[in-house]
Amino acid sequence: MTGRHRRRSRLRAGTAVLATLAVVAVVAGARIVAGQFGGGGCSGQVRLSVAVAPEIATAVQQSAAEWVAGKAAVDGTCVAVDVRAADPADVAAVLSAGQKVSLAGAGAPRAGVTPPDVWVPDARTWLQRLRAAAPQLAFTDEGSVAMSPVVMAMPEPVAKRLGWPKQKLGYADLVAQITTSTNFRAGTVDPTRDAAALSGLLVLSGSATTLDQRRPGTSNGLLRALATDTSVLRDDLMAQLPQGSDAGSLAAGLGLAAMSESDVVRYNAATPPVGLAALYLDPAATPLDYPFAVMPELGRPQAEAAHQLYDVLSGSAGFRGRLAAAGVRPPDGSAPAGLKAPAGAPSRVGPSPGAGSGEAAAATTDGAAIDRALAGWSAVVAPARILAIVDASQSMRTPVPTARKRHPDAGDAGGRPQRPGPVQRRLAGGALAVRGRRRHRQPPGAGAHRAADRQAGRRRAGRSAASSRPAGTRVSTARSWTATARCRRAGRRAGSTRCCC
Repeated sequence: MTGRHRRRSRLRAGTAVLATLAVVAVVAGARIVAGQFGGGGCSGQVRLSVAVAPEIATAVQQSAAEWVAGKAAVDGTCVAVDVRAADPADVAAVLSAGQKVSLAGAGAPRAGVTPPDVWVPDARTWLQRLRAAAPQLAFTDEGSVAMSPVVMAMPEPVAKRLGWPKQKLGYADLVAQITTSTNFRAGTVDPTRDAAALSGLLVLSGSATTLDQRRPGTSNGLLRALATDTSVLRDDLMAQLPQGSDAGSLAAGLGLAAMSESDVVRYNAATPPVGLAALYLDPAATPLDYPFAVMPELGRPQAEAAHQLYDVLSGSAGFRGRLAAAGVRPPDGSAPAGLKAPAGAPSRVGPSPGAGSGEAAAATTDGAAIDRALAGWSAVVAPARILAIVDASQSMRTPVPTARKRHPDAGDAGGRPQRPGPVQRRLAGGALAVRGRRRHRQPPGAGAHRAADRQAGRRRAGRSAASSRPAGTRVSTARSWTATARCRRAGRRAGSTRCCC
């Protein structure tokens, strides 16, 4: 074989290896860049980063890869798309920190999470909360790319015990079961970090508020019951579901939780010991609508690339099929052929807001209702925090001008002492004690502990004295201690330093 033929063979082999690696990269879906897929009709690069809710991230990655491989371009410039799965709460934390605002439940930004050019969270409520906290964050809501109804998920044996599927249950039935039953556990993911849990909390709280007129305290009872079994992550909540069909396992596991339909589909697809029943109640909870939000301050080429990507996702039959495989419906709420919907699922649910041609789509949940629900939730689950300050410096040896005056912090501006309320007494981090001419801080209940120590010491002293007395001699220890204390007080009042006993 000549040198020319050897060079051509090596060239063809290298080309085959590169093509194989490119296919592997598309299947993995971790990072899609236009230059890896040809793009001979364009030059340069317009880079677009997209953060997507994890349950539809693979579908978006594969559809974006097809679009990029088809020589996607903006005004002759190649498009590079970087799609990554990101928890909506983590992205919300990054965006709110960038605006110097705080979003309840989002927490501090996680390392490695950066603001995207396009954000596809699982629900539009994330955009509402961000818009309320930072009105200056003027992102563009193109519309929804997917939908998943929010249902009340119950283990099938528990649901059948309540009459499902023959009997149509309502929110009032579930609230009564949660607040009155002693062997029924209802749980939730933290609604400040999970959109499906927030949607479920809104509908259950609305029903509980109505029931408050007949049974006062129903709303508080509902929140306390849900807070008892709260999970930070959705997977942790799933782990609390019954792991067996026997009565003990059903009683120990969760009996109710608000989830998305896609959560129920994925859970049942794993063939668990006890399957989940999905209750589609009226009125329907706000669904997960997966908005396509374009972040502000993008250049015109990036904004145009984002708009083209949205058109690809909203009009691609392949993308709809990938959504069905993930257990998610298309934006119109229909149930495609590949969707393995739970028993009793409707063939169509209410559609998500459509594309707004550059304007934000109308929201389906009242922002004030979200604020009220989260405020009530935080009031129940937020722990009480105590700040205890102990001054151990030499300044504590400074004499107090008068031992009768209370600490200045306990009085009002006029010097009149204030009576602490019940919350102050319960949460006080320390009490001011005055002994002679020195002041110090003592923790609440310290006096009671010292009194108990004195009594224990008296009992030990009595037992020691009894062991040293001759047999047959009986002396009342309590009476001797009382007499001694009375004698000492009398001696002090008389100015004597000696005890008369």
